[in-house]
Amino acid sequence: PDGIVGSLRIISLATATAKIGLATATVNALQSATNAVPERVDFELALGQVTVAKAAVESVQLSGSLTSAGSPPETDESWAYWAKLAPYVADFSGLAKGITGEKGLAIHEVSLAGDWRAPHLSLSQLDAKLYDGGVSGSAGLNVATRLAKAVGRVNFSLHNVFDLLTPKAQRWIKQYQWSEAPVVTGTVRATLPEWTNTKPDWRAEVRPTTSLKAKVTSGPVTFRGIEVESVRSDLEYSNLTWHLPNLVARRPEGEVRFAMRSHTETQDFHFDFRSSIDPHAITPALEEEKQKKGFGYFSFETSPVIKGQVWGRWRERERTGFRASVAVTNFTFRAQQVDGFAAEVSFANGFLNMTNAVVRRPEGEATVDALGFDTRTKRLYLTNAVSRLEPMAVAKAIGPKTARLLESYQFLEPPLASVNGWVQTGLGRNPAELHFEIDGEAFRFSKFNSRDVNGEIYWDGQTVTLTNIVAEFYGGELRGNLVSQFNDARSADLAFHLETKQVELTGLMSDILKKKSKLSGRLDGVLDITAAQMDVKSWNGSSSVTLKDGFLWELPLIGIFAPVLDALTPGLGASKFSEGTADFTIADSVVASRNLELKSALVRLQYKGEIDFDGRIRKAGVVAEALRDTWVIGPVLGPLFNLALSPIERILKFEVSGTLSQPKLEMKHIPKALLLPFQLPFKVIDELIPGEEPAQVPPGKRGP
Repeated sequence: PDGIVGSLRIISLATATAKIGLATATVNALQSATNAVPERVDFELALGQVTVAKAAVESVQLSGSLTSAGSPPETDESWAYWAKLAPYVADFSGLAKGITGEKGLAIHEVSLAGDWRAPHLSLSQLDAKLYDGGVSGSAGLNVATRLAKAVGRVNFSLHNVFDLLTPKAQRWIKQYQWSEAPVVTGTVRATLPEWTNTKPDWRAEVRPTTSLKAKVTSGPVTFRGIEVESVRSDLEYSNLTWHLPNLVARRPEGEVRFAMRSHTETQDFHFDFRSSIDPHAITPALEEEKQKKGFGYFSFETSPVIKGQVWGRWRERERTGFRASVAVTNFTFRAQQVDGFAAEVSFANGFLNMTNAVVRRPEGEATVDALGFDTRTKRLYLTNAVSRLEPMAVAKAIGPKTARLLESYQFLEPPLASVNGWVQTGLGRNPAELHFEIDGEAFRFSKFNSRDVNGEIYWDGQTVTLTNIVAEFYGGELRGNLVSQFNDARSADLAFHLETKQVELTGLMSDILKKKSKLSGRLDGVLDITAAQMDVKSWNGSSSVTLKDGFLWELPLIGIFAPVLDALTPGLGASKFSEGTADFTIADSVVASRNLELKSALVRLQYKGEIDFDGRIRKAGVVAEALRDTWVIGPVLGPLFNLALSPIERILKFEVSGTLSQPKLEMKHIPKALLLPFQLPFKVIDELIPGEEPAQVPPGKRGP
């Protein structure tokens, strides 16, 4: 057949919007003598430098062919302009090199090949080499159904086209850093707008029909400073919903498995995750220093395992909720060892809830049935929290201030403690309604020791009550309660009641004096006090004590009389008191008594006076009465000896001053000649007392 062959060469061509350098075009049209329309048209186009407003291409090559279709498909008005191409078959290919543009656009080359077979337009090959990678794939369009499909592979870094991205895309891509670009492969489908629609709404018409199935793989990548060795996941989009069904991010110590669903219209999202990485890995992503500091308190030998779900709506934080299980072993928090921790944690509608929590340490464990925190009211709730942990370890885990506050309270064995109720958190002194029960063993407070202590604590509003306190106390028992009423001055008004029975003085005073004491005896007592916590001068109340079989001469206030009594007869100032009683009143931190009395077989001491909290003695006096309570003298010869010794009784009256540690006596001088007539009767009485032979005790020597 005959045909038309032609070529065109243009040295330069310029328009208002573009400039083309050397250009050549060749057309070969085959035509029969009986048909005015060519049977086949082949063409080639080569362009040199092409420059438009914001881009340039070094060279462009296009080639193709167009022939008549043997049996073209039927068309209708929905085909619009495509109907004019239905009778033809076309093949084409192209190559463009050196594409550059503003904002750093740089494409080394793009090659493509395709064909048209109505109703199908196919792009069988697309390869673009750019930056550190490229884009390759194929695509197809069914004109009759308007269904478009593309298959592709992308492996170049989006950071290279950062300036070409929208602000939203820039914010997203800035979170990621990698040395080698991730690889994305996948297939996308969409139904395009009707061809007759000259002003389509692509968002409303096309997006609901769009679907994507892809795979993402990456080597080392950093997200907000969080380093990951590798990432892989499927990526899906359909029915307006993004889906990451199986993302896996690996680190040396563990991995994160992650699944996500996010609806683009409602903005609802749902995550499923499982993590076994070290929580310290996410520290670089934290924005607040307080958060980073909190993570710094932890040190993990093995990574925690956290499994859970998160749901909510983007940009509506109040709809966010989550549920997770946490399990971790062998870690420390603020240098306190924890062998294991497990709990179920959830959050919804502003309420954080932790259930079935277990903390294990070498000495025991703690369990919490439920712990809740209302983020709106800042109120913390506890249900059946039971612990047998070392309290000081718990205090140190809370913080150094709490540890210092509780350092005087030492349980030598972890107590069994339980707590229920709620407490208001936040700045200032907040109310609470908490109930503690404590069942402890060996316990030390300040200088005092107990082998067993039990009690309850009620924190109600601004009042803290310690009640039902029962403790072993130096061979005896201590019972009591304490009420602390907080006030607006960041202090508290105190009221407490204590009772002791059969307390052994040797151990008690040895602990108080921090040395082995020779004091002995059994003490019963009652103490009632009211005071202001911050005012040491505000103590008021009363007390009463009873002593049995007491040796008290080691006390300076008692021992100061020993030389005087020994002057009457050797050993008189070293006898044991069979009984002692006293009632005290406390007013403005001054302790007063008018009836303190100590009795022994040979002497009776009667005290009255005042002592302040600094240990200063005021308005004090003592009367020493000899032979009042000797079992023979008392009932038989008592009246006679009382009459005979009344002159000495009157002169054995003292005024006491100074301090508890250094008391001073003032008394009338007793001439030695006056004491001589009474030394013999005292020796005779010693012989009459039943029991062992009296020991020869030098004057002034005290013994038990």
